[in-house]
Amino acid sequence: MGAVIRGERPPCADMGGEAAIQDFLVCSDYHGVQPLLHERLGALDWPAAVLQELRIVALGRAMWELRHQQVLASALAALAAIGIRPVLFKGTALGYSL
Repeated sequence: MGAVIRGERPPCADMGGEAAIQDFLVCSDYHGVQPLLHERLGALDWPAAVLQELRIVALGRAMWELRHQQVLASALAALAAIGIRPVLFKGTALGYSL
């Protein structure tokens, strides 16, 4: 997993069987790197089950993020409409401001 994130193009020869694939998917989900792995593994010859799962997760997280932006913008607009100027200093607010 680390080699892929570093931009290396490792073969999947050492992935092992179904249990190893599931361990890889669980570990990558735990660390929150599945969308990044999806982006990096797209052109590599890895098991279809791995690539498909990473694709599904990446699409789901992208959809969640788009909706999250909409909800945040709506909440901030509603606060502004009643004269409240919240102080945003971490998390989503910081991420969008950078």
